[in-house]
Amino acid sequence: MADWVVFEDKQMRDACRAAFASLPTEHWLSWEEALELRGEAEPEGFAEASAAFQQSLRQAPAETGDWWLTVEQLRGAPLNTPEDVDFCFSFLPETPKNQFLQKLVRLYVESELATADRVARTLRLIEACRHGESAEPAVFIRGASPSPLFAEWAGLSSGIPGQSALRETWEWEPEPVEGALFSAVPLSASAVTSLDRLAAKAAAFSEKGIEPRLHFSGSAASSAYLRCRLASHGISNPQILPLHPLPGAAGSVSLFFLQTEERETNRLALDSLERRRLRDAGFHLPEAEPKTIRHAEYLQTLKARSAGHRFFFHAGEAPNGDWKSLAPRPSASEKRRMNYICPPNAGGPLSASSLDKFADCPTQFYFSHRLRLAPRLDTADSFALIFGNLVHGTLEKVFKLGSWREATPERLEEIFQTLVEERRAEWTDVPWFEAAFKKRFAPIAAQVLRLETDLRTALGELNPYRFEEAFEIETSGLRLRGRWDRVDQTAQGQAIVIDYKTGTVDFSPEQIKKGTEFQALIYALAARSRFGSVAGVLFYDLKQGEVRRGLARADALPPTAAKALTRGHTLSAEAWDALLETGEKHLTALGQRLAQPEHPPTPSDKACDRCGYGDLCRQRHGWTGGLT
Repeated sequence: MADWVVFEDKQMRDACRAAFASLPTEHWLSWEEALELRGEAEPEGFAEASAAFQQSLRQAPAETGDWWLTVEQLRGAPLNTPEDVDFCFSFLPETPKNQFLQKLVRLYVESELATADRVARTLRLIEACRHGESAEPAVFIRGASPSPLFAEWAGLSSGIPGQSALRETWEWEPEPVEGALFSAVPLSASAVTSLDRLAAKAAAFSEKGIEPRLHFSGSAASSAYLRCRLASHGISNPQILPLHPLPGAAGSVSLFFLQTEERETNRLALDSLERRRLRDAGFHLPEAEPKTIRHAEYLQTLKARSAGHRFFFHAGEAPNGDWKSLAPRPSASEKRRMNYICPPNAGGPLSASSLDKFADCPTQFYFSHRLRLAPRLDTADSFALIFGNLVHGTLEKVFKLGSWREATPERLEEIFQTLVEERRAEWTDVPWFEAAFKKRFAPIAAQVLRLETDLRTALGELNPYRFEEAFEIETSGLRLRGRWDRVDQTAQGQAIVIDYKTGTVDFSPEQIKKGTEFQALIYALAARSRFGSVAGVLFYDLKQGEVRRGLARADALPPTAAKALTRGHTLSAEAWDALLETGEKHLTALGQRLAQPEHPPTPSDKACDRCGYGDLCRQRHGWTGGLT
């Protein structure tokens, strides 16, 4: 465990220091303190200049929201140039409010504040990490309304092999110290009473052979007290989950503890639909309000609409004056109706996206692959899908002609515009698509040629020789299909698969180990079957302008590859073979589940938030965590 701990929220850092007063906490830092430690201190005079800018905003009409908070969050999207600002606002309606907000954000970005604020300093550290600068191993603790910028920094600068550096407060525990007590932070009488009740209720069900699921949201002191009370009842090493409205099952028991704190809430000058549009377009806006609070409200609406027993323990006044909800157990026939039934092994070969859907929620897979129903796409989904196809087509033409070295950004934009004109009939009902396509592609065109140069500097000479080629393989009892965007041949004659991505790339080899991501695995297995010797599978991240994630064999590439790729993505030959073997075992297990006739829904944030079949699912509206 690293000694350094970086808290996104300074208040959370202070609370944890008080809760664990007996531990050495001098290396527990706030975000600002961590920046200063890495040589990115706030410059002299910045605080005064920032305060003056905020003061000027207070004179603006504020009926639509908090202008400063909105400018601050949009700046962290991040918006670095006036062009970024204009592109961002092209996704929003041209209302007087948004026109005024656009001027404010441009004013900030064009000022000296944008070169010295926390966003700029964090981005400089992120860039340093990308270029291989080492960092002190650290654990990063998310705040109540997490910033994607903080998460990106944590992912690049952790320095903890095999561990996720970014944690929720409930996932992180300081190293225990012999004899340390957790009474430094006093608990309110209502909290102690509720925790005593929860521990006693958990023990009662455990004695009956029913292991309850414990969901917790509270202070570090409350967490420690709960563990002590559970231990006194003989429950050691309990699994305490975040406060999250997971679906209930017949006969299951869930115990929830909520300890709320009064906190000032600020309103953004962007409504929920506008925030959603910007997030879908790739701008990193955090949630407007803490998820825990929303989930607590959702839990109160479940009542008898969900199977199983649910008990709510609240430190203070409970929402709606009701601290306990007991739902009736469904009958056997009702349980049967909650599943979706189809003949085993129906349908043709499976794609990686189909397997991802099944792993997330079998019902979503049932609708998309078994019934082959088209998902309901909103405007943002359609934009992303069409734009991705246009970019793929442009890059295919450039590399298939073998003239990328002579190409220019202007030539790329010319090819892109030709494809836009050929497909213009697909978006006649959304006139702003074409202008947004052009703005979105301009930075891609400018950086593709640099990316190709960087790719060859890191991996050696590459020869692109296969494009948009479909494949099909049988492995682990499954028939699998896919389509490579591009396959290059290294100087040693080995194949390296390159997949273009216009959206966010969050792949890690750990996902294959856990059985939660299948595209890179299937590409590697198919390439091994087709070409014999494979050097790697890389994701060509056009959004970030980098090729750093994927799988690569260290023995098949020059030493510069390990430095160019994200740490842990370049594997030895033994680790490569072991990873593919682990992935094949997950595929075998998934195939056994696929062979079952029942496809029950498993609602979750990940599965439900962007599901295109929510209107067809019996449990989608019963599981309120999926609704916003």
